[in-house]
Amino acid sequence: MDTLLSYGINKKIKLLFYGDELNKRHDFVVSSKYPGKKIDLLLFFDSRGVSKQYNNSLIHRIISHLPQKMSFLLISRPLEITTWITLYNFIFLNGIVPKKIITNMGFVDFTPKKNSVIEKSILQYNLFFPKIESKINFLEKYTDENNIHLDLYQQTYPKKFIESLEKLLKNTNTIIVNTPLLKEGYFFKRKRPKSFLHSIKTGNNFNHTLKIKKTIIDFEEFDNKLTYDGVHYTNQGNEKLFISIKNHL
Repeated sequence: MDTLLSYGINKKIKLLFYGDELNKRHDFVVSSKYPGKKIDLLLFFDSRGVSKQYNNSLIHRIISHLPQKMSFLLISRPLEITTWITLYNFIFLNGIVPKKIITNMGFVDFTPKKNSVIEKSILQYNLFFPKIESKINFLEKYTDENNIHLDLYQQTYPKKFIESLEKLLKNTNTIIVNTPLLKEGYFFKRKRPKSFLHSIKTGNNFNHTLKIKKTIIDFEEFDNKLTYDGVHYTNQGNEKLFISIKNHL
């Protein structure tokens, strides 16, 4: 069941999220130099902000590089399914007014998922939008590495949400870290569906079409030296991402 979820930064400040439950894995990270609602920088990432280890992570590199006087709030994967709608709800619920946002939303939004997993994303509409307006499209029949047969789906954002997101971010300088495509011929232990690569392009294209004050950071194709599973990044991959981001901090 979707509901308001609370996370305390300290005894005085609590952050609100909207979803079924807070993520309990290692990649849920909150860090802040947070004087109030108005902040210099909001960093909002999915699981790829942390990958395997925090010490080698993209977000650790970013936090370590921030100017001493900069106020910031960093959120990494607060919900299992962390997407643009998660960011939208978070900003509204907490009344956050950032001068700049750096985010990698757009990947989890469109990658192929089981219907039960996509429902966790769709539920997040309920706070501000009618759930019935969301669309789920069938992508493919898939057999995973455990020989389990699955139907995979992709959500499509309704026009009303896109327009509301654009309105929310219209006065904010938003830096969007697009997802690197994968070089052909590289294979990982975890099998990926045929529709996976095209879904990455869908997410990147969605970010490019947003009518907001934005800077898009695109990357050349990554190989298995830069990503260890086709999604999350190695230490070398995180460094490559960080180098492209640090001039925007």
